[in-house]
Amino acid sequence: MLRKSGGSITLLILPGALLTLGAPVAHAQAEPTDPTGVVGAPFSGVATQRITRPTLDGNRFVFTSTARYYRDSQGRTRIEREFPTPPAADNPTPERVTIQINDPVSGVTYILEPQSKTVNVLKGNLAQRPVQPPVPAPPFSIKFAGMTIGPMERGWSTTVSLGEKTMDGIRALGNRREYAVAAGTMRNEKPIAITVEQWFSPELGVMLVKSSHASTGGESTYRLDDIVQAEPDAALFTLPSNYTQRGRDELTPDQAVRNK
Repeated sequence: MLRKSGGSITLLILPGALLTLGAPVAHAQAEPTDPTGVVGAPFSGVATQRITRPTLDGNRFVFTSTARYYRDSQGRTRIEREFPTPPAADNPTPERVTIQINDPVSGVTYILEPQSKTVNVLKGNLAQRPVQPPVPAPPFSIKFAGMTIGPMERGWSTTVSLGEKTMDGIRALGNRREYAVAAGTMRNEKPIAITVEQWFSPELGVMLVKSSHASTGGESTYRLDDIVQAEPDAALFTLPSNYTQRGRDELTPDQAVRNK
């Protein structure tokens, strides 16, 4: 059965059905395309998420969001999410930015809000320990009709290998799966087919391309570009001293994300 999922941005693709894939969120929930803690594989890059929603009159609504990724050799990651907020009279196209710094060694996560200069400090997140490459590709998952469809849900086809190819000088392995939403699952009269394709780099441990296409016409594409395989600035992984700290586990201003 399908599970409810909160905190994601969902977009209509037909009355009663929704489709998302890695949409940006403003808290510590990890997205399937987010980089994990990989040791000895530093990089930076820009990820673009594009969601297209068609309507019955032939119109199309396109939503785009951006995330900047950084990871150092220790496996620490910094994720800067940019996504639009409702426009105001004095700012017709505002952007909201949230920053998430993950330290998989100590199990501490920092959620920074640059607009208010506040930070939530979350301790004890030891689920994602740093790993060594090569990294296995993450399991398939999508969001549909406000539900999370995980890799163990009934309805998935067998995985089809797409082989390997080089993307911007990085070796990527491709796989495809299809998910069938049976008729009547969400008051749909006919079955809905969703095709998901992903290209993953085991050496870098990141998703390079992921796409999702529904038979109803909605689609979502993710792509990681501007990849630089070098050590990012260490300051990106430190906690700013001028931020007010909130949350259960508050730190003193001089305590920062570990900078060895």
